[in-house]
Amino acid sequence: MNRRTKARGTGPRFRRIRRGAGEPVNLNLAGPNELRALPGIGEREAERIVEWRHVHGWFRSIDQLREVGAFSDEGIARLLGQVRV
Repeated sequence: MNRRTKARGTGPRFRRIRRGAGEPVNLNLAGPNELRALPGIGEREAERIVEWRHVHGWFRSIDQLREVGAFSDEGIARLLGQVRV
């Protein structure tokens, strides 16, 4: 990993993901910056998602966001269509 990659926060844990406009964000591949672009996800929630994924492995369902501890049923409903696994 070079300094440029490390400085951008896209090191080995995160890879740059190219997606088209309107295409859902993959919860298993997105880094904190991409997650923060979603409605209702701030810095803290994005870091919690990444940490949960690091500890538990990939999400198998969007409903597993409840296990992250920062999302209510309404919060998950807002994300439907904007995230995928």
